[in-house]
Amino acid sequence: MALKDLVISTLDNANVSRIVFSFGPVAVDARSYTSVKDAVRNDRITVVHVPSLGVNRASYRYTHNMFRLGFTAIGGSADRQALLVHEATHAIFDINEMDMKVKESEAGAYIAQCLFFYYVNERAIEGGASPTFADPILQAAWPIAVGATSTPNIPVASLEPLYRAIANSSQYSGTAEDDIDYNGV
Repeated sequence: MALKDLVISTLDNANVSRIVFSFGPVAVDARSYTSVKDAVRNDRITVVHVPSLGVNRASYRYTHNMFRLGFTAIGGSADRQALLVHEATHAIFDINEMDMKVKESEAGAYIAQCLFFYYVNERAIEGGASPTFADPILQAAWPIAVGATSTPNIPVASLEPLYRAIANSSQYSGTAEDDIDYNGV
């Protein structure tokens, strides 16, 4: 499967169409992901393999309209699909030329990632299973995402633990309050 087809097939997953939430400047729904899928299909957003990222990593570069994947196959991994949903959420912000802080962009992407994971595993979760995320940001995003399954309009005040986890992460250290001026696709 071509790399762009990995992204398209993930965004075609029925669970992506169930992702709906908003807070502050962020609003995400099924139509948002359709816009990303169309941009990938029409090569306005490209998808490249970057082995140096590592096999379970990906990124979206808004300055280049590009998904960068450390893997070349999903391999039945809901985690990799959820990661693609995370990066596609950044692409949504880029398509919509949004101005926001890094912490808002990442919060939206992590919430979307957790919502996808929730919907893929909904039966098990409703049966009492819970994820064992090692990443403190995913741990902070999870309860917010679960709440968004019934109340999609997320109160900004409830994001504080997630914002703290983002700010405390070495990946975003010193940049959480920085502005991102997404420039469109």
